[in-house]
Amino acid sequence: RHLQGLRGVYRGVVPKLLLYSPYQAVYMSAYVTARDKLLQGPRPFGDSPLSFVAAGMLAEVAGAAIRLPMEVSKLRLQLGAYRNTWHAFKDLMMNPGQLMRGFVPQTLMHDCSYSACGWFIFESGRQWLFSMRGTSNLPVHENLLLGFGTGTLTALVTNPLDVVKTRIIGSVSQPPPGILSTAQSIWRLEGVLAFWQGATLRVLHLAPSHGLYMLLYEVIKLQLSALHWARSEPET
Repeated sequence: RHLQGLRGVYRGVVPKLLLYSPYQAVYMSAYVTARDKLLQGPRPFGDSPLSFVAAGMLAEVAGAAIRLPMEVSKLRLQLGAYRNTWHAFKDLMMNPGQLMRGFVPQTLMHDCSYSACGWFIFESGRQWLFSMRGTSNLPVHENLLLGFGTGTLTALVTNPLDVVKTRIIGSVSQPPPGILSTAQSIWRLEGVLAFWQGATLRVLHLAPSHGLYMLLYEVIKLQLSALHWARSEPET
């Protein structure tokens, strides 16, 4: 009943709007820093795709302090466990254990896997295109399509983790269910196809948003590089 009407559809949007920008600032700063360091490091990293995987996971852990309360409050608002954003804020402040119980299923299991998979596909695809073209720049439409494909594949691959994570964080039982017991319960009671519940809607959401995300990432990166070059150019 809490999802009836337009207002119900947008439950959980306030914490998302408040916390998403600072989370992205921390996440992207951590990713770029970790990626550049790992690409210059020794094996098994260096120029290996493992550098992108590890950087993506490290970035999610770095951003967890912001993303975790955002995702927990958003999900519980959508499920009707909280009346409003203020109720969510008060409950999480008074019961910080609610966040810690979400760290493993949300951050380590779901977010790190999604981030590692997404950056692996995107960066590997980009490096392949660079080698095919003999250039380090891609046109706008190719960045958009590569991001779109990355979002599609990553959404499908990680959908089972999203289902398990949603069941755990949305649960109000004490003690909270574990990852393995939740997965076993879904498998036994609902069958393997239950792990792909919502996959179509997830792809419809994540594929275009990931495409735009990667496009903006590349455009902003090029603009910042050009600005840095212009400032560092000696005056004549």
